[in-house]
Amino acid sequence: MRRYAQLAVVVVCLIGAYLVFVPRAAGANVVVNAASMTVSPSSAATVITDSTATSGKALEFTANGTASVSGTVAASTQIVVRARGTNCFGAPTMAVELDGTTIASENVTPTTYTSYTISTTIAAGTHTLAVALTNVFDLICARNLYVDTITVVPAAVPT
Repeated sequence: MRRYAQLAVVVVCLIGAYLVFVPRAAGANVVVNAASMTVSPSSAATVITDSTATSGKALEFTANGTASVSGTVAASTQIVVRARGTNCFGAPTMAVELDGTTIASENVTPTTYTSYTISTTIAAGTHTLAVALTNVFDLICARNLYVDTITVVPAAVPT
């Protein structure tokens, strides 16, 4: 019986150590549906119905432009953009901006939604995130960018 008691103490100690030292998120992911973002110029992108988008709607860029959103986030380490493209003499190029500074530029070659993860350090506070199409082409075919969601992933912190 004494061995079972000792084993129980060891198990409880291990579980306690796990709970103390495993990193935890400082808060929940912040997910923005691109369809709710502000587009500039307004003619650069429109909200479309898209059955493969998370909410059934996405933002379709048909011209060079930017979609942005401002909000308050916890300290974060990643931005994940879910996007797809229409290739036409090359893939659309998507720029991701944080507070007016480009932090990533990606060629969006997949025609199905794909997650693009950008590792970056974001201090807790209010920030502006933006996604832009930077290389429109529209002659005999159209090079378009479709953005579904932008997710800000909080930094993991020990508790």
